[in-house]
Amino acid sequence: MKKFLIAILFHFYLTLNIYPTETIKGGCESNYPPYNFYDNDNLIGIDSEIINLVFKKMGVNFAIETYPWQRVLFLLQNEKLDFAWQFVETPERKKEFNLAGPIRIGETVFFVSADSKIKSWKNLSEFNNLVIGTVRGYKYSTEFDNNKNFKREISNDNQNLSLKTIGKRVDISVGDKNSILYILKKTNNLNKIIFLKKPLSLEPRYVAFSKKNVQLSKNFQTTLNQIINKKEYNNIINKYIK
Repeated sequence: MKKFLIAILFHFYLTLNIYPTETIKGGCESNYPPYNFYDNDNLIGIDSEIINLVFKKMGVNFAIETYPWQRVLFLLQNEKLDFAWQFVETPERKKEFNLAGPIRIGETVFFVSADSKIKSWKNLSEFNNLVIGTVRGYKYSTEFDNNKNFKREISNDNQNLSLKTIGKRVDISVGDKNSILYILKKTNNLNKIIFLKKPLSLEPRYVAFSKKNVQLSKNFQTTLNQIINKKEYNNIINKYIK
């Protein structure tokens, strides 16, 4: 009985302290406001601060590296990172990684230049043969990602995508509404873009852990469940979205 109890306690210790001294390495896109971006060399934003809160409550040492999104994805796929964010859950992503979350829900929308003739949409078939602005490596929705009836103009980030839309280098663009709004406000371009009312999707956003970090992803999920929609969590959201 005593040995059995010791075994249980040891297992409990391991699950809570899977990396008691080692610093794990995470990654995210360097410029994706209001979710992760730099202010005076400090990485801030909704997702950055939620993840920081979760790991601190777990008692895990971690370091964050930032890159263009395609590089983040490559490093995680090759296990040069232990975890990264933010991911949409797709069959492909579930095969590649251990997903934990969601940390929030993202609203993916279409947007156009202010004087565009496109004012609304019902079906993706309406965009056949048009040029749609996207960001390299992003997943939007299964239906959109698999659609081959329109052309894609690929940008490196949402800021570049917004400028292409304003400059009419694309017919229409797709992206996270809060991110595009934040960029437009910061660059005084809010009056140059119109968001189409119907969203493409409401997509839960996840933290992805490399396949070797199964237990870490489970511990993250457990701790996230304890804080989500609580005061600390809501304060982070409200700081950036009003």
